[in-house]
Amino acid sequence: MEGKKEISNSSIHDFIGGIVNPDSFPIKNGQYASYRKKAYEELMAITPSSLTDVFGKEHEDTFTGIKNLSLVNPPSACFNPSITKKNETIAGKQVIGKVFVTNAEIHYSLDASVQEKGVVLCDLLSASSDHSEIFNQISDKESDINISPLSNLINSQRSHGAFLYVPEKIKLDGVLKIEISSDIRLNSLILIHLITLMGRSSSGNIFFDISTINEDTAQSFLVIQSEMILMEDSTLNILENQRFSNNSVLFLSEKIVQAKNSTINEYINDQGSAVLDRFLRIDMDGEGSEAKITAIYNPENCQRYFYDTLQNHRSSFSTSDLLFKGVLGKDAYSKWKGNILVERETFGANGFQTNNILLMDESAIAESIPGLEILTDDVRCSHGVTMGNIDKDQMFYLQSRGINKYDAENLIVSGFFLSTAKRFKDKDFGKYIQNTFES
Repeated sequence: MEGKKEISNSSIHDFIGGIVNPDSFPIKNGQYASYRKKAYEELMAITPSSLTDVFGKEHEDTFTGIKNLSLVNPPSACFNPSITKKNETIAGKQVIGKVFVTNAEIHYSLDASVQEKGVVLCDLLSASSDHSEIFNQISDKESDINISPLSNLINSQRSHGAFLYVPEKIKLDGVLKIEISSDIRLNSLILIHLITLMGRSSSGNIFFDISTINEDTAQSFLVIQSEMILMEDSTLNILENQRFSNNSVLFLSEKIVQAKNSTINEYINDQGSAVLDRFLRIDMDGEGSEAKITAIYNPENCQRYFYDTLQNHRSSFSTSDLLFKGVLGKDAYSKWKGNILVERETFGANGFQTNNILLMDESAIAESIPGLEILTDDVRCSHGVTMGNIDKDQMFYLQSRGINKYDAENLIVSGFFLSTAKRFKDKDFGKYIQNTFES
């Protein structure tokens, strides 16, 4: 059965097996249970004609021939100090806590000295049962994450994921590592929900590592939704390394909510997955909030990458600076769509977005669609797109000095990406990124 011809007016159950009523979940506390039930009801109200109605029509070819997907069973979870290696460091910073998530289990650990400060790092069920007062704070911030069938599916079924909380005025010098390693099989679907809550005047560093345990010919479907809530005067630094299986499909939805004078600095390195769909939304709700987002991506060999970014300036004197740089190899495709919104009755907002593309092969195709929606005066907003082929003069110069074509192309790509390392304010992280291009 082709995806285009599936029976209309069917329920979501006909396409994704294993969906259950949230009343049967052990997570039942207050606001969280109410929010999940609402998402479930909205999900059940739709009658999709195909999987593309849930995952997006631009992915129609991906789902052609797939009759249904099966949700994996809820994972087991436990505190496991052994998952953190002794003296493990990232960017010269000590790993002080770690979450390891697979399709079947969640292991987490946190240094005792960090626990004593009130930091919480655990699975969602433990967060709900053992830290309900903190956990319920997220509900009001989630009410308008992303109105779509896929978002409602994640919100209603979530029991698989991790929760991080850094209390007020706690400043963490080390790194909290969240490692997601999928081992799901053909036609299986795994939903992972990551929630981060930074208390007032707190700061922290997170390293996300997304990979695949076993490389084989099976096609996996992994959906990750991440919410990051930054309270007043908080700071969060994020490094993300995505190396998912090139046989698989990855959907990433990220929402950042910022209060007054909060700062987020995020660096994304996308290298894996056959199809990648990344949605990024930044809501600058507080005056003086600042977001700097940098992403590099390098699809090749028929990989298809889709990006949709929203920079929402809802408060005065907020600043957003987004830079996406892509290098496309043979038969690769990328589409980046970005929008900057400046709400009414805001002043002094600064919003910037840039997409730079380097095409390494004539078969590569890239699309870039920037957008501005300015509803007020007294703002500085701009967008820019550059797209071109590899510089022949650079290639000639390198090859004339005895460097073969393959190494010369790698040097040019590394140079194209290298400047992005300077955008990270944290010097240790910036040096770590720089070393990846120079090694």
